[in-house]
Amino acid sequence: MQLTLLKGYPDFVGKRAIWCGYGNGPSSLAAAGDPIALPLYEWYIDGMAGDFISVSTTYGVVGVPSAVGARASWVLVWRFATAASVASVTIGSAGAGTGMTPGTYLITPTGGGGSGAQVSVVVSSATLVSSATVVLPGKGYTSVPTVPTTALGGSPPSLTAVLSTIAAPVAAGANLSAEQVQIMGFGGQF
Repeated sequence: MQLTLLKGYPDFVGKRAIWCGYGNGPSSLAAAGDPIALPLYEWYIDGMAGDFISVSTTYGVVGVPSAVGARASWVLVWRFATAASVASVTIGSAGAGTGMTPGTYLITPTGGGGSGAQVSVVVSSATLVSSATVVLPGKGYTSVPTVPTTALGGSPPSLTAVLSTIAAPVAAGANLSAEQVQIMGFGGQF
């Protein structure tokens, strides 16, 4: 992200500068993140002043350094701001059920405002669901999706999705060029 500094920045505190600027996301997000470029010749970033939300409130960004210490390069990691992914699935009644068909089932949770999650459920006997593992966490969930159990046959135990507390990352290659974000940090000159 090439930053445009706001009027009045950088502002100096001792030998360091505080800067505040804005920019648009990349047209194709790199897997390693969105590199930050300050528009000042030979300036470096020592730190970022928190996490930031895009103007649309769809995305959040956090600055990540390439190393600890002064003069590291920094990238922005883009995440969905208010939506989560499926982190795990709990199995009710200690997995006990009746009349189920043994096997491994790939189940897609429904509802919750998101998409893309898949859960692998293992029915080890007609009376036991032995595991439920998240294969794909999906993204965009704003409420807990339903994990349907009809494919298991009989009367299976309940399966309940648990959402992550950290929003899902934006996939590499995503076009974020319409997204604007304002960020603030600290640094100095070489």
